[in-house]
Amino acid sequence: MAEIKIADTEINNINPKKLELSISLATNGLSFLIYQLEINKILALSHFPKINNTKSQIEWIETNDLLKQEFAKIKIVISTPNTVIMPAAIFNINQQGKIYDLHFGNAESVEVRAYYMKKSDNFVVFGVDKNVYKCLNKISNSITYMSQTAAFIDVNITKLRLNKDKPKNTVYVNIYDSFFDIMCTEEDKLLLYNSFTYKSANDVVYYILSIFEQLKLSQEKTHIILSGLIEKDNLIVINLKKFVSFVYFESRNISFNYYYKFQDISPHYFYNFINSIECE
Repeated sequence: MAEIKIADTEINNINPKKLELSISLATNGLSFLIYQLEINKILALSHFPKINNTKSQIEWIETNDLLKQEFAKIKIVISTPNTVIMPAAIFNINQQGKIYDLHFGNAESVEVRAYYMKKSDNFVVFGVDKNVYKCLNKISNSITYMSQTAAFIDVNITKLRLNKDKPKNTVYVNIYDSFFDIMCTEEDKLLLYNSFTYKSANDVVYYILSIFEQLKLSQEKTHIILSGLIEKDNLIVINLKKFVSFVYFESRNISFNYYYKFQDISPHYFYNFINSIECE
């Protein structure tokens, strides 16, 4: 995917202290968006596919003039398959390092964080590269760190609770360049969440159909909803439609106002990242 740069022409006339900055760090690139709470409007979004590793991320953080401004809030969204979901009732924040190390090892190489998901009453445990974390903390010590999982689960559950015409089962799939997140629901209850790494379109289809079989989901009635940097003619989409009757792409979240240039990009591309605004 090419670079994307969208910015409201009025953004330079607004005091940054009235704006919120969100930054997504992922293997398919760095993205940032700027949001004005006062008018509930997303003013800017940029995506840089080549800023996709620790070295390039740190260089951008250290040299970009954007981060020299004082924003009302800064949020960092870490997009990684290495996440663990824990029910709040049994989660102990003092054990988050051990939880991460048990599942993924090398907890010493990351700053282990936990983020509370209010709608589902779960915590998500994830890691931030220690060098990136140190670099960001030089900018501000009040940054909110969250995993992409938080918006993916909580916003979709909220949407289901408001939808009176929802199917019995819905499968949400958010796709990155080397992994994807999947969550399955029954009505508005979370049945399953997981992340899988993949090398081919067939891998993705295989994992999804395996979950259909595991949960005994109907291929004729269950809805699959896709988001992420995936084109509508991707083999993943084509092959899924051979097996599942209802395969859709996310539409734009109408909870927000948008600068008109957002109509130039497919709404499902940054759907999950944009939804992170709704997470406190």
